[in-house]
Amino acid sequence: MNKNVVSVQISGQEYRIRTDAAADSLHRVAGLVDAAMKQVAAKTGTVDTLDVAVLTSLNLGRELVALREKTKAAGAVEQAEAVEVAGERQRLRDLIGLAESALEGRGRGQADLLTVPAGTEVDGRESELLDTLLDESLVESEAPNA
Repeated sequence: MNKNVVSVQISGQEYRIRTDAAADSLHRVAGLVDAAMKQVAAKTGTVDTLDVAVLTSLNLGRELVALREKTKAAGAVEQAEAVEVAGERQRLRDLIGLAESALEGRGRGQADLLTVPAGTEVDGRESELLDTLLDESLVESEAPNA
């Protein structure tokens, strides 16, 4: 990559930076640093440029760490939601398979054999589906064969 030399102004001092980044990007970063240093100098009353630079670095570093932690936390939430969705999809597949196996048994004159999920898997919706299937199978098994 070609390295460009870009001149920027920070706290009234000119710096020549060798970079492969776009000049306008480096100017935006330098503008951010310059504004942050002016803000630190105004709030603290510090006149020593090195002290202002160190305090500014600490402030910008703290912001960076907070953003990284926030991004990491958002990623963890997103991952947990993806796992939950995958679990829900699997539960739906299992229920569809259960319903299909119950329906297949009807056509062959076999008694319906249903496996009811237990524990945290049962949240009310499954039992409603199973009740409907059982009611329908009882009605069909009681009906006279034509």
